[in-house]
Amino acid sequence: MAAAWVPGALRKEFERMVSQSKILLVDDEEAITSNLAPFLKRAGFTVEVASDGEEALRQVADFAPDLIVLDVLMPRLDGREVCRRLALCSVVPVPESHP
Repeated sequence: MAAAWVPGALRKEFERMVSQSKILLVDDEEAITSNLAPFLKRAGFTVEVASDGEEALRQVADFAPDLIVLDVLMPRLDGREVCRRLALCSVVPVPESHP
């Protein structure tokens, strides 16, 4: 997908960065993931979806995402606990202000 808003000199570098970026989308509501994942893929990102926190932690180990979009209220393991665990044992940065 061409990023028309990116100046011409930077556009190819931007598109290369996006095409190499991996996003893990974590939400238990299929209505959200079924709409957001295709949108991100059309933008050029590689996207994997997890439906709960436990699955998200497994996917982090296997998929090694650059960014995690994480719902807070989920069954089995909520988003806050996923953040806590990622902060302890992952190379994915978690902001200091996480709950």
